[in-house]
Amino acid sequence: MKKAIILSATLLTLTLSSYSQSSTNTIENQFNTLISQSNNWQNYKVVEKNKFQQLQQNVKDSINSLQTTIRQNNTIVIEQKTLVDSLSNQLQVLQKDLTIAIDKENNLYISP
Repeated sequence: MKKAIILSATLLTLTLSSYSQSSTNTIENQFNTLISQSNNWQNYKVVEKNKFQQLQQNVKDSINSLQTTIRQNNTIVIEQKTLVDSLSNQLQVLQKDLTIAIDKENNLYISP
């Protein structure tokens, strides 16, 4: 009986640790899991400190990852804006040159 309890507890621990480390597990799911696995005491939820700390670290990691993605996207946006501005300036120069060329062509006098 004692061996069965220890085996069950070990399997449960391994399952929970692998579940909490899953990369597809969203933060919301992690909060829901933490709440559902917490004990009740009067009107309070008692959360194990190590589970709470793991959730806190997961949230920090997610925030850091998202901030890195935001910085990378901002860099790309700035580069693209610079490119668009450069191409816009080139277009204006080409349009001006085209207007000048058309005016010259229209002002040519061809003698009979």
